Order: sequence, then C-alpha cells, then structure tokens
Amino acid sequence: MKKTFLVVYEKGKKNYGGFAPDVPGCGSMGNTLEEVRANLREALQLYMDTSAELGFPLPDPTTSTVTLPIEGETDPKVTYVVERLTLNIPRPRTSTPRPSTAKLAKTKRRALQAA
Repeated sequence: MKKTFLVVYEKGKKNYGGFAPDVPGCGSMGNTLEEVRANLREALQLYMDTSAELGFPLPDPTTSTVTLPIEGETDPKVTYVVERLTLNIPRPRTSTPRPSTAKLAKTKRRALQAA
C-alpha cells in the first residue's frame, strides 16, 4: 500500500530542514534540497516500517495545506518548498502471542512421549 504525505522543506541560512506535518517528531536536515529530500524520505520510511513492526498505529495523510511562514519564523530570507511524498506503507504486524518457555517444554515432552 502507498500513502502520499504533504512535506515541507525549509531553506535556512546554512542548510535545509524538512518535515511532514502528519508525522509529528519525524524530520530531517541536509546541506542541499536534494539531500534533505532523500534524508526525509529515509526518515519517514523508517518511521513507518518501525511503527508497523512494533504494532503502533500508522499516521494517515490528512494535511492538505500549510501556512507559511512557519509559526515563529521571522527571517525574511527563509524559503520553503512544499510538495507531496509517496511512501510504501507496510502492513501492520498482527501480534500473535508467543508461547511461554514452560508451554514449549510441555509440548516438546508430549511430542517425545508420543514418538
């Protein structure tokens, strides 16, 4: 499955930063726009993969617009690029309880006795 998220890239004085408003706390930086694009894609994909593996809910892309400049930004030289980024979304892991060691030992004993 794929999902497309709105992403914002910000050019600061010395580098670029990027984030997806629908994925709080996940962002990245880079020296060029191309680098921050690649870094953010990697960070977001890792976030999705890890969340799915751990059984955490995955965010849905709900943001369709952003207001610029970002709140608190006062430097008039800061520029932004806003675009969409499509990610492969893994299937959430279905948690199956692992049998306890005692239960495994009991099953093994039964199998040996039956043989």
